[in-house]
Amino acid sequence: EERPWIYSNPVYLEKTSLLSTPLPNAVEAPNVEVKKDLTYVEGNPEDAPKHKLDLYLPKGTSNAPVLLFAHGGAWRYGDRWQYPPLGHRIAREGIIAVIPSYRLAPKHPHPAQIEDVLDAGGALAALPAGATVVMHATVAPEFAIRLGARLERIQES
Repeated sequence: EERPWIYSNPVYLEKTSLLSTPLPNAVEAPNVEVKKDLTYVEGNPEDAPKHKLDLYLPKGTSNAPVLLFAHGGAWRYGDRWQYPPLGHRIAREGIIAVIPSYRLAPKHPHPAQIEDVLDAGGALAALPAGATVVMHATVAPEFAIRLGARLERIQES
């Protein structure tokens, strides 16, 4: 009997997009309180949906660290509605998760996205007293410095 040298199953390639990428199932943890669609800055009414954030708060904690998560997408794609599983996962571990939306390029050229994320970071001052701010600042070195300056101005006022 003659057999082929390599056995293979068919491989189907398809163009993917951000909207077709499967995300993990949203497991809503009972120890997590969710506050959605909180406005973090006023601005142009057409930009209002992008100036909102979602908070995932661990229940029963008064001094929790805070993680500000700015979604990826090269400043052009993505939105906070894609990340409830992440917010629940972080809050389940006792960390407050802040997940903002921000205006996207090319309609809003750089640095509008960083300005929006900084404004969302300014909203952290409204979190429960004693919360520790933890952030990931790989976008640009000045990102952490500018956020710190905004938090100082908010605390002084």
